[in-house]
Amino acid sequence: MDVIKDSKLSAINMGYCAVQWCKNENGKSKSKIDGRKFLRFFPMPKDPKLAKSWKLRIGRRPEDVTTKMLVCSDHFKDEDFANHMKIKLFYHDKMHIKLNSTAIPNTDSETLELSKHFPSVGDANSDSPGPSKRSRKRVRRDLASVKEFIQEQEIILEARLENPPVDADIDRSTDDLLSTATSFSEDDNSLSVSTQTDLCLCSCTCSADRISQSSRPKLASSQTDAVAQYRTALPTVEIECQDYDFETSSSTSSQSESEDPDYQPFHGDSEQCWEELEQGKGRRTTKMKQPRGRPVVKKTYPISWAIISLQQLYLLFQFCLDCGSRLTSRAARFSGATIFMDYICCFGHKRTWCSSPSYHRYTHINSLLSFSTTLCGIRFSSMKHLMQLCEMPFISKTVFNGHRKKWLFPVIYKMYNDEKLSIMSKLKFAGKLSISGDAQYDSPGFSAKMCTYTIMNSETNEIIDFIVIQKGQYEGELEKQACQLLLEILIREHELDVEIFVTDRHTGIGAMMRENFPAVYHAFDVWHMAKSLQKKLTACAKKHQKVGSWTQMLVRHFWWSCRECKGNVDLLIEMFHSCLFHILDIHNWGRRQKIHSQFGELRVGSRPYPTRPVLMKQCYHTQHCHREGREIPWFNVEDEDFKAVFKIITGTKFTNDVKKCSKFIHTRKLESFHSLKLSYLPKSTGFTMATTVILTMLAAIQNNTYLKSKSKLGSYSIRQWSRANKEYLIKERTVYDDTTFKKEILQNTFLNLSRKEVYHLNISPYVRKPIPKTFHGKSAPSREELQAKKQSRLTQSQKT
Repeated sequence: MDVIKDSKLSAINMGYCAVQWCKNENGKSKSKIDGRKFLRFFPMPKDPKLAKSWKLRIGRRPEDVTTKMLVCSDHFKDEDFANHMKIKLFYHDKMHIKLNSTAIPNTDSETLELSKHFPSVGDANSDSPGPSKRSRKRVRRDLASVKEFIQEQEIILEARLENPPVDADIDRSTDDLLSTATSFSEDDNSLSVSTQTDLCLCSCTCSADRISQSSRPKLASSQTDAVAQYRTALPTVEIECQDYDFETSSSTSSQSESEDPDYQPFHGDSEQCWEELEQGKGRRTTKMKQPRGRPVVKKTYPISWAIISLQQLYLLFQFCLDCGSRLTSRAARFSGATIFMDYICCFGHKRTWCSSPSYHRYTHINSLLSFSTTLCGIRFSSMKHLMQLCEMPFISKTVFNGHRKKWLFPVIYKMYNDEKLSIMSKLKFAGKLSISGDAQYDSPGFSAKMCTYTIMNSETNEIIDFIVIQKGQYEGELEKQACQLLLEILIREHELDVEIFVTDRHTGIGAMMRENFPAVYHAFDVWHMAKSLQKKLTACAKKHQKVGSWTQMLVRHFWWSCRECKGNVDLLIEMFHSCLFHILDIHNWGRRQKIHSQFGELRVGSRPYPTRPVLMKQCYHTQHCHREGREIPWFNVEDEDFKAVFKIITGTKFTNDVKKCSKFIHTRKLESFHSLKLSYLPKSTGFTMATTVILTMLAAIQNNTYLKSKSKLGSYSIRQWSRANKEYLIKERTVYDDTTFKKEILQNTFLNLSRKEVYHLNISPYVRKPIPKTFHGKSAPSREELQAKKQSRLTQSQKT
């Protein structure tokens, strides 16, 4: 008698039972049958008839079962084992367990549940609970839905056979129809896929009444391997298109998403999702994984789109959507990310199904991808590369740029200008203004082509306005020209009362402010001044070791002096220069004439600093705090290290610049805006003037939106390494909602798209002079001239 031996553990290190609901694992699980001390795994039998019986009993599709699958011994009765009496009497761990040649897994093929001999399905005497009630309920529900679908299709087929449809194409017999159309079997998935590079005029409800049998699509060699395996040709469909408004849905029988306030897409297959569907709830709530200390932020957003495999999509198109009859041919074609499925049924229905609605020759999903990619700061090349790796179709660069320039950019332009007008109207009645400005170039290094100068309100941190200039438009340095032009626009055109203007230590802008805007107080950014001081002290510390140990404390003392002087310039200078006494271990210098005379000797030439103290004559710290835990060495007046520090801090130009920091205004928020702007306009990529202007507007809208209280979702603190302080610090982070205004932009864009309202961009307020064709001012020579001038290395050396 033939027997089936159990698989050895050495041959299969890790195996699982192939029965659908069984969770037994080779080497880890134990038998769940009372009194049975062994658990063995048996391979599929080699006999075809017996293997077919096994496939019907393990609860899986026959095509998914392989010869390498294993079935555990819990699915067999005691009588199924060839040596079951010996097992009961003399069982040991190394005993070989054998099956009879006619043994079949003891499962129910109809309910897919195990019999009473396998207590893991819910036996009261077993400790293992088996499959959950939710899983068994879902299986019964799926089987019931399949039976209902089959009954509906049978009723439809009987009705179609009794009353055949009246159609011009049905005059032919079914055999003639099947001969003209390419037929396919149920198990045959080799279908053809044609491509479409232009935007298709079809939407979800497009139908074709006529079909051209003479022309057939060509197979696209550019498609992926997963798509190119479908090779059955399908005739080209002539599609009748309809115009779709933004408020109307792609289906004539249902209400659109924008009109229905209760519309919430449903997804998932758990019982909780089914209960939410019955109660009218269909939104997905996700919890963001956040580090320790960060507040948990819950986001609820609707799900309107999903990614589906092309092979799984073909499984859905087995029957006609009109009559329910078997399809005779089907094929997929693409227009960017939109999928069109052309099919013919045995009753002659020729239809086209589209995966996306259309708005006047623009499919919704292609437009949405173009707009969303831009709003998220993703470049076309990165998005195209992503879609190629995922083997998904995507639109071309020409279509991508066309979508942005024609529909998205005008909406951003209008939204920014409306916000700008409201900000300007408020600033006119606000009185004296304190503003800060800084420039950002379009490329790193000294090869910049364009310069964007931005001005921010120092009190509210709102972006007031910006200007973009290019090389060749103006003579001289770009930052100085852009700053002068933007100040003239704000002060003379918009009539803003600017009292303080804060910039970095740009010498050209300083001279321009003294000449053209003498009534405006020009202040320096405290952060740039502190950075300049740190840079000088760090360079000095390479030769003088003592200076390096005092660098961070001197920079912090400068920052403290600018903050505590309260706008008094003389007090600021005395507070800042008091560090010279402190590092000498002198903390009360009001009556020390000797140290004042020594400082006078160190003032070389016409150095007026430090002056004799009047407002501050001692340190503000406590009496003995400078002695506690002291490890940093003090300076001496005769040391070369002290003379180097004295020269840096009392420098005439540096001290005059320190006076302009008495207002204690820094451009930290403006630098943060520049970092935000880099997410839309990275310096590694070149952009046109119009694109630079519009994307800068988008960054300004996001910055101003962040300042509103409604956009803040919370804050948290993290540990972060500070490269300047060379230590870990606690820094605060704020979570913002950056999707609300972007959804508003998308909604307005699709509203204009549905109404065909095209707004032409007018960037003349931001580009005051014509843009030259070449910023270097030279015309390009012909190709022949360049080829004639081309010389090799050896030719040049011979002439020289």
